[in-house]
Amino acid sequence: MEENKKLELEMQEQEERSSFDINTIIKMVVLNWQWFILSLIICVGLGLIYLRYTTPQHRAFAKILVKEDESAMRSGRNSLQFASAASLGMISASNGFDNELEILKSRSLAEQTVRDMKLYVEYYAKGRIKYIPIYQVNPFNVDMDAEHLNELYGPVKMEVSRDSKGYSVEGVYYVKGASKPFEFSKKFAALPAIIKTEVGDVHITANENPEMEEGAHFRVVMRAPVDEAVKYVNALSVSPTSKTTTIANLVLVDAIPARAIDYLNQLVESYNFQANEDKNLVTQHTDEFIAQRLEKSALSLVRLRTTLKTTRSSTEWLKSSSMPPRLSSSRPLPATALKKLAFRFPSSTRF
Repeated sequence: MEENKKLELEMQEQEERSSFDINTIIKMVVLNWQWFILSLIICVGLGLIYLRYTTPQHRAFAKILVKEDESAMRSGRNSLQFASAASLGMISASNGFDNELEILKSRSLAEQTVRDMKLYVEYYAKGRIKYIPIYQVNPFNVDMDAEHLNELYGPVKMEVSRDSKGYSVEGVYYVKGASKPFEFSKKFAALPAIIKTEVGDVHITANENPEMEEGAHFRVVMRAPVDEAVKYVNALSVSPTSKTTTIANLVLVDAIPARAIDYLNQLVESYNFQANEDKNLVTQHTDEFIAQRLEKSALSLVRLRTTLKTTRSSTEWLKSSSMPPRLSSSRPLPATALKKLAFRFPSSTRF
């Protein structure tokens, strides 16, 4: 009985404490409601500002069918013999499809795609607060020759603006071994224009559509294709759609949806081009090998034919020198010849 009373008292005390705590919280909220509403407004406002001015990231999808040649298919059938050992972890090997997936995500293929699309140059338009990346709507193009472009040590950054007098270009670039970046500032009445720098000549050409308006301001960043390809390799994911097919699923994350779609399309074209080039190279080497073997075989046949002719003539000469001369019935032998023959043959021989 006493224990039950103690338990009831403890429960009552806990209820009183909990009710006291809830009442205290309610009183605090009621007394300071202004601060709670202000905090809520600030948090929501910061969230909206972050969503408004943060560059959104978009995903582009593509699928590609990887066709294997007959030799790869035969090797795939033969590999089924080792399925039991592979399932036990005793054998581990990749098939041709896995190799093709790695090629699709390779840096060399990404670099070729970046070069074809000239994605090593990025353009930004000035907004109210920050610069916004643009694609295919830039009023001018910036480029550099391939030799100097490959040797860029760092990015070439430029600010391009236009006023009533013409174009103004300001920028910085980096030279390997230098302690600080180099700056340049140029003004041009019209485009095209060339800016000579220590890392190469920068070519600026105008686009007819759209045309750069007065007061417009753009930012340009040009990098080496190898460095720009690394960004796209990291943004690309390649995976098989299932374990029973040879279809690859490509997913690219980029700030501009149109650029992501164009990159995937060009990546597939570059992949097909390199595959055809590899096949043509194999065919060329095979043809050269066959031609060399045929040439060697022809030379061997000529030598063999010459040897046979020499051997045949030598054999005929030996036979003709070792055998006695034949008597011809159409032409009688003279008396001197008969005497010589009688001298060579035994005395029993009669003529």
